[in-house]
Amino acid sequence: MKRAERQGATGDDSEAGSGVFPTALAVEGGWGIVRVEKSDACGALPLTHGAIIGSAVGCSVTIVDQNIRPRHARLTVRSDGAYLEALDERAEIWVNGVPAERMALADGDVVRMGAMLGIFVERDLATHAGAMERIGDIVFGPRQRAWVEAALAAVRANESFVIEGGPGLGKCALAIAATRTGAWGARYALVDARDADAKAAVCDALAAKPGALVVLHLDQLDRATQIEAVRILKRSPSTTLIATLGQTMEQALSEGAIVPAVVSLMCGRRVKVPPLEARREDIAAIVHALCERESIDPSILAAPVLEQMLRGGWRGGVRELHEVLIGLAASQLTERERQELVRERAARPMVHEPLTLQQEDPDLARARLQRALEAAGGTIAAAARELRVSRQALYREIKRLSVAMPRKKMREPTAASA
Repeated sequence: MKRAERQGATGDDSEAGSGVFPTALAVEGGWGIVRVEKSDACGALPLTHGAIIGSAVGCSVTIVDQNIRPRHARLTVRSDGAYLEALDERAEIWVNGVPAERMALADGDVVRMGAMLGIFVERDLATHAGAMERIGDIVFGPRQRAWVEAALAAVRANESFVIEGGPGLGKCALAIAATRTGAWGARYALVDARDADAKAAVCDALAAKPGALVVLHLDQLDRATQIEAVRILKRSPSTTLIATLGQTMEQALSEGAIVPAVVSLMCGRRVKVPPLEARREDIAAIVHALCERESIDPSILAAPVLEQMLRGGWRGGVRELHEVLIGLAASQLTERERQELVRERAARPMVHEPLTLQQEDPDLARARLQRALEAAGGTIAAAARELRVSRQALYREIKRLSVAMPRKKMREPTAASA
């Protein structure tokens, strides 16, 4: 009865939702290549099956750049994924640093065509495109705006929170940049828990009653000082605690690096800074920002050198990237030698595999499914083996993607059967 009343009030005859799951389908972001060689923005190159990439006007994707041929490359979709092949013998195509005339692409692969540098993505292409932004020393693109905004929102609300992440990812820079945007302005105290006088610095800072207390590497501050700081902060609600951790809050708590009172004060609020491997589209802009800060000539960052930087795992984060950049600028090296230097320093990331049909963009999934059905002659079992899914999963995807089943070829009657 209540459901009927709700439907009547809204004039909608459809079944009411639970309120937990969204009732509308999400807007898909497409698939293709994210251009990342520029320092101020990321561009999106949407692709389709059979798309021609080149500098000519009639191409499906027109790129006017250095060493791009009029008909440079073609992208085709097969059941096992997307393939990029050269259409000109002088066309340069590099996939993950390997020169290729024809090569399969997987989500996250680094693609270089001439001077154009990009990352192939199998879904949510639109979320990558947009201008790069900078807050303090933090450089980020559209896809990374969420965790930066989370920190700024907590500061605006005067809420204590912790910033988690690996070494050298910009936790400290984010804490300082976010703190400076707060209502307290310059009324904040900064303490590094690694310093020998960190205990005295925390006590002196809290005695001054600042608008915010920023503690870097809180898990390295002794437990007694943490307990005393929380006790004072609870009596001074006008002071906000912003801390950084080199591990998750749960890990730090289980190892005894932080006291339960700190977790209680934070109320579970945390901002997680992702590793550089998950922020590849930002690396070019980060490197250019480092060049600007260190007064380094950006001409040393040719497309092949930037390509090696994008492929790197960078376990040491931006700090390691900065050290490599200083090494490139300090020595008189050729472009080839710079590539080798970056390749030696950067750890290789994990191998990327094509996304499953359920994970990738519907247009790409539909093209893969159609190719598989055509190759299998409409036989579900053969198409399922080609796509490496069960027949039940294949039927679900056919229904979800609204793919028409190809008709099986009828055998011509023989003389004996006639």
